[in-house]
Amino acid sequence: GGEIPDTIVLDGKDPTAALAGESTTPHNSLCWVWRKHQAIRGGRYKIVRPSPDRPWELYDLKTDIGETLNLADRLPSKVNQLRETFESWHRKIRP
Repeated sequence: GGEIPDTIVLDGKDPTAALAGESTTPHNSLCWVWRKHQAIRGGRYKIVRPSPDRPWELYDLKTDIGETLNLADRLPSKVNQLRETFESWHRKIRP
């Protein structure tokens, strides 16, 4: 019965059904910030960077789960798409 203040942004969704194998993930993408590290996963692709002053790296997690082949130079439009989604999310949680 509590109310959430307008100043708090809740960006998560309940993953219980997906974790139980009863449905697909409720998320279109997942974003992370840990210390200076930043990342977003959208579908089979993930972009990461160790700090905001470094370029994004792109990995295809369907074919490269170990993140050994950086595809950023080959697929710049995918990097830009995920970067824009990340930046939009980041602005919402850290105005």
